[in-house]
Amino acid sequence: VGTFRKMTVFENPGDRMLVLMSAGNLAISQSIRQLISEHTGAGGKTLWNAGSMYEAAQIVGEAVRTIYERDATALGHFGIDFNVSMLLGGQIGNEPCRLFQIYSAGNFI
Repeated sequence: VGTFRKMTVFENPGDRMLVLMSAGNLAISQSIRQLISEHTGAGGKTLWNAGSMYEAAQIVGEAVRTIYERDATALGHFGIDFNVSMLLGGQIGNEPCRLFQIYSAGNFI
């Protein structure tokens, strides 16, 4: 039996504390989590060097769109919708704590 967390913590004490929680298709959310853990986004940005929570939410949204482009068509052939929703919350530096909801399209509020 395998167990998989739907909550991931990205923490560098004194610098940043980010929590990513996911709902929806486990394979999709695991792919996104793996991508943001390993991938450097546009402009060399990662969750580890993002200057703000807004920028961190953009990085996660970019990863959602990347996985969508890679997997959505194949999933659709099997009648599976691209279904994922994520919450990204935390604090970078001295900025106030923020919380973002990231949708399947990669956009967020």
